[in-house]
Amino acid sequence: MLQETLSKWKVCQSEIREVSGKNPIDCTRAICKALEFVVDRVHKIRVDTINNKLLVIAPVVRTHGIEYLKKRFTDKVTNGTITMQHTEKWITHTVEQVLQQNNPVVDLNGIASSQNIIDLLAKFKGVMHAAFINLIAEYSNNTEIPETMMLELVRVKALNACFHTDVLSAIILTQVYQVIPPL
Repeated sequence: MLQETLSKWKVCQSEIREVSGKNPIDCTRAICKALEFVVDRVHKIRVDTINNKLLVIAPVVRTHGIEYLKKRFTDKVTNGTITMQHTEKWITHTVEQVLQQNNPVVDLNGIASSQNIIDLLAKFKGVMHAAFINLIAEYSNNTEIPETMMLELVRVKALNACFHTDVLSAIILTQVYQVIPPL
């Protein structure tokens, strides 16, 4: 970048020398062009400096930032600023759906009496898997987002958009295959 900057600066200087003492408008244009170049280079240097600083602190922010957010969330739940009302409704709704659908992947029969921790963890994992799928598939701007997912709202919206795009694509492909027979 230094060599490029020096060569472009030499070009600006030669343009200023060429027009100096001649037409004042051309001289003003050359000076403005040189000033624009300098301001642009200063901006690029600032951006590079900030990016380098961010690269240095990124691992610290990644680790301690998550710890900070977890602590703030726990503090808000503890002092009652945030309730877990939406999260509880979200999980309850999912469990009810799983029970109604008689889902073989997430078998909740005997969960209350089970003593097997591995079995319980598998059932919990299945319920949470179904909960995340429901959240992504059913999300709309009117959806009450679970408190535990507030920091992931942008990601939930993006996944929801991808989900609906995939559904629409599947519908279109199905209709095309019905109209155009395979070769």
